[in-house]
Amino acid sequence: MRLLPLLPLWVLLTLGGCASLIADKIVEPPARRPGTPESQFVTELRLAPHQFCIRDRCLSYLKKKDGFRWGSGIKFTWTVDVGGRFTQMTLSRDGGLPAWGTVVLLHGYRMNKESMALLAAYWVMMGFEVLIPDLGGHGQSDGPFSFGVGDAGLLSLWLDRQHPRQPLFLVVGSAASAATAVSGWELHGRDGGDAPGLGAGGRGRADPAGAHGGSGNRRVGLPAQLRLGMDEAASPR
Repeated sequence: MRLLPLLPLWVLLTLGGCASLIADKIVEPPARRPGTPESQFVTELRLAPHQFCIRDRCLSYLKKKDGFRWGSGIKFTWTVDVGGRFTQMTLSRDGGLPAWGTVVLLHGYRMNKESMALLAAYWVMMGFEVLIPDLGGHGQSDGPFSFGVGDAGLLSLWLDRQHPRQPLFLVVGSAASAATAVSGWELHGRDGGDAPGLGAGGRGRADPAGAHGGSGNRRVGLPAQLRLGMDEAASPR
């Protein structure tokens, strides 16, 4: 009976301890098993960072290391986060890679060139060269941020200097990068180069403006020979 007056104090201390423990878990949640870091994707794809500068702006980008050539087989095994669950993913291809052209991967808002490396792996497996720039105000590229449209002129000049494997460009983009694709290829097309594209969000038809409800520029269209080549490359052997 003597302990009865102390019961409220004991309950209070117990609840206080539980609340403190819960607060600690919220502030510092248990660390999840990490997936493969984006930097490892970049390394295994043999991509190297470069800069293209003109006047007061510099554009940072990734491209294949100079002189590197893939051997007779290629295989990547990574751990990726899919909906909060970590899954092991393997991409492999036997034999030499075909040469289909060049893919320019444009990231979206609050992303950077490294965030596109996993997507780049797919196109490398299909036999495409990849070029991955940081848009203005993102990653290591200078600003200002302009939802992609203000990057068009710089991207066009940059592409001219890259001498990408011809005759085809393939652009994969969404949101801000879709606006860049439409504006950028309009400028690039004036020099006689067409820039076919795969539409925003990776759809099969080219419609970068579709992410914003507009109609796509006719220059940004996926030609029949590239569609056929991609279908051929993607079909099981």
